[in-house]
Amino acid sequence: MRKRLTKWHKLKLWFKTLFYNSCMSWSYTMDTMVEPIFYLVDHITAYIGRLLVSLVVFLISLIVVIAHLLGIPIYWETNPVLMIGFLIPVGYWILLNLTFNFAQGVRVSPGLPSNPKLLTSTVTICKKCISPKPCRAHHCSICNRCFLKMDHHCPWLNNCVGHFNHRYFYLTMVYIVIGCVFLILCGVSIAYRQLIQDDDVLPFIYEKLESEYKPSSDSSDNIANSPQQHISISIINSILPFQNVFSYPKDNSEDIYNTKINGKAELLFGIPVSRPMVIAMIYFVALICIGTTIALGVLCVWHGKLISKGETSIEYHINNALRKSQGYKFINPYDLGRRRNWEVFLGLDQHNVSFWKHILFPSTHCPTGNGYEWSHFFKKLPFSSNL
Repeated sequence: MRKRLTKWHKLKLWFKTLFYNSCMSWSYTMDTMVEPIFYLVDHITAYIGRLLVSLVVFLISLIVVIAHLLGIPIYWETNPVLMIGFLIPVGYWILLNLTFNFAQGVRVSPGLPSNPKLLTSTVTICKKCISPKPCRAHHCSICNRCFLKMDHHCPWLNNCVGHFNHRYFYLTMVYIVIGCVFLILCGVSIAYRQLIQDDDVLPFIYEKLESEYKPSSDSSDNIANSPQQHISISIINSILPFQNVFSYPKDNSEDIYNTKINGKAELLFGIPVSRPMVIAMIYFVALICIGTTIALGVLCVWHGKLISKGETSIEYHINNALRKSQGYKFINPYDLGRRRNWEVFLGLDQHNVSFWKHILFPSTHCPTGNGYEWSHFFKKLPFSSNL
């Protein structure tokens, strides 16, 4: 019996020696088990990046088209002064900044540590690239290269977020949230009328033109050919900032009138829109805008806190681990204070760069620093007055 136990212990010891590793632990085992999952996710993200960018462009374009089909004609009829003086300028300002920052976020590289002349500070060697890596640079497993001051890989931009495009990424989220809130505030009254009160919003637009187009039973001539009718349509088309919003053919005016009264279809920018389509568009815009506002609003707040602390997303997890592991208080060496951190992030500490010209409007100015050296962070620089 003892001999059998001795053989069993020897066999067990021999088996363990074949797989023995001094670094073995449960955390190492779990990392090894989930490594195939990370590999699969990285490669899937790399392939669907362009698809996600196309999806963002499609959704933004579709919402802009719906806003032009519903919002502009309705507000032109109800409150043209508000539309021309506020809604159109603000709407196109948001669209301009959103389009510019999104395009720059997709196009601009976060920066590669490929200039050996700038690698003058203390650097480490990347385990994946086997090349020098400056401070705050990290390796992206999806792009398979290192980037300067890397924050994370954004699949919606199909690009890594780093030193040279971090501002574009954050402003894209900010202007998307502002645009969604803008559409929600402008569309509340339209949705309330159409969905709650069950009052069609489109026939209200054509109310005046319907009465002018309604054929008279006393007259044998077509009223569409009367001078008064042509004058009213000419005045509307000349005042509107767009042409042919109300698209009416000259013939078959009685059929058009009956179709509008029945509410089966509306002619909007020359596009036939039925009542179910209007309801579907309202629900679609509301769903997209509310969901996007909640999701990106949370991300904007979280990234804003990181920027206020002078951290990237990767540095947040590293610094958080150091705060828990060390017995003393950990201080982030790149934290210059909330105001100074935002100035460096937005590039407002540079000459001829101001908040009103280069943040509220599209600008291609580069961020502070070259992404290699951060020695200027440890110097007491005066606060900028560009805010």
